[in-house]
Amino acid sequence: MTSLKPPGQIAGQRTVAIHHIERLGSDAVMLQLGIPDGTALSYEAGQFIAIHLPCGATRCYSMAHRQQAGAPLEFHIRLQPQGVFSQWLVDALNDAKVLGRTLSISGPYGDCTWRPLQSSADMTILLGGGTGIAPLTALLEEGLAQETRGPITLYWGGRQPNDFYCAAYFEALARRHQNFRFVPVVDTQDTRWKGRRGFVQDGAADDFPNLTKANVYACGSPIMVSSARQKLITQCGLDPDRFYADAFEPSVSIRDDARSSPRLRVQLQLADGSERIVQVAAGTSLMSALRAEGLMQGICGGQKSCGSCRIETDAAWSAHLPPPDRIETRLLAALSDPRPADRLACQIHLTPALDGLRIAIPDRPL
Repeated sequence: MTSLKPPGQIAGQRTVAIHHIERLGSDAVMLQLGIPDGTALSYEAGQFIAIHLPCGATRCYSMAHRQQAGAPLEFHIRLQPQGVFSQWLVDALNDAKVLGRTLSISGPYGDCTWRPLQSSADMTILLGGGTGIAPLTALLEEGLAQETRGPITLYWGGRQPNDFYCAAYFEALARRHQNFRFVPVVDTQDTRWKGRRGFVQDGAADDFPNLTKANVYACGSPIMVSSARQKLITQCGLDPDRFYADAFEPSVSIRDDARSSPRLRVQLQLADGSERIVQVAAGTSLMSALRAEGLMQGICGGQKSCGSCRIETDAAWSAHLPPPDRIETRLLAALSDPRPADRLACQIHLTPALDGLRIAIPDRPL
């Protein structure tokens, strides 16, 4: 089996060791990582880290539990067909010597974290699909630990009944906490299933037609997250500022047509004060172009979740860029040392009109 010894270290990167690995249901794996030097990784429930592979690829996974002193970091990872890390995990399941081997991680990232309710009459809705249940578990644990009084309802979507690999844990929590309700939802016509069917966002909308006093957290595929946002805001009156989400997709390579697109000039001021001009392809995001040049990580792949592609725009160019949307604005405000000229490079689409764009890549921690 190929070793996952970490490659050259980058800023904020640390080495961790494999503590435990096991199957979860039919197509997921639990991976637990310990930090060998004994120092804790400080994070908030709902955040995620990046695992850096020797081949240069990066994969992002959310912590599956709120932080507890001395506990390993736990992740629930869906196996992707022909996925680089997925294949390594499958091999690791059959390797008795895998425990103790090292990986390299960075983070934490993300602002999909627990927000206290505004009053005891408010409610919390958690929507998860597949292994998107991991960050929701951490959020749920945080909410219960803070003795949240308002009702908390967790909807977990799966394709078949055995996808709910930790249902017993939620059922036990529901027995201990009167304000918590667990609703598993199957989205196929499986005759073995006697519970709720359909999609998690539809179940929430049916159960709670008025969400004007609710916080909603959604973790799963971009399609589910987008559908949940649209439905619950337009049909149920949810305040857009109270919808919190992280959406991830399997990583993909840069498209061949992007490589053949017209080239644009981007003028950069780097963190060390030096300047550089790079030629980038039109039709891609600025983040993708700068990541291809080795100038930034773009941890979340353009999902507006991590902030690792933060840049500063030159004042003369700011008016040529579309204004940031609500999600980008909220994430930028949550990062350390926010400034008015900050933008996310993943949200800047390179067009011929941006030829000569001038930006700075700041040396500021996230």
